Amino acid sequence: MPDLPEFDLYAVDYLDFAQVELEKNTSVSLINCVSHLKRAMDCQLDTFLFVYNLYNITAKKNLKFEKKLDFLNDIGVFNSRVLVRINTIRNRMEHKFEIPKITDIEMYFDLVSAFVAILQSLIVFTLESSLEYEYSKGSFSIFYSSDEPSVVVRIYEDTGVEYRIVANTSNMFEFTYFFKVWFLLVQSGGFASNKYILRKLDEGINFV
Repeated sequence: MPDLPEFDLYAVDYLDFAQVELEKNTSVSLINCVSHLKRAMDCQLDTFLFVYNLYNITAKKNLKFEKKLDFLNDIGVFNSRVLVRINTIRNRMEHKFEIPKITDIEMYFDLVSAFVAILQSLIVFTLESSLEYEYSKGSFSIFYSSDEPSVVVRIYEDTGVEYRIVANTSNMFEFTYFFKVWFLLVQSGGFASNKYILRKLDEGINFV
């Protein structure tokens, strides 16, 4: 099992609280529901970062929620359109000082539930994945090291020459790109086609 943070409450607890408030369907309960959904997203995002040993780094840099979402988009966890939609609803409910509409909350609830479920599955599925590939002149391996944290690539040529590339958080642009490469290759075992992976690798990185 991954090394999880010791929170009193986790994202699924806040989702449960939100469900209770949503079923009450009063002005106060709907406002409370939105608050719980926001906490569910924040908690699951921080849990994800904690497992990959990135939580303290983002806290030290004082990165806002939107910037953390940029990281998820850049490494290919979420489609940018979905993340923009989530954040637009979130901001509208937070800053307009109005009682949110039940239809908006139901949509927000579904999006946050999906957000929590996807990050939860990634925490279990990807963390310890080490990949090895053969190619015409040798082989290479790639894995994520949560100790530093870093993405480590080793290239072995048939001639006996070995190369080692380490992308860590001292250069967030490089680290984010290598994290994306590793994450995409983890999916190549049956969750994504080679065409999809190559297309995603060609996409740029915005996170700094």
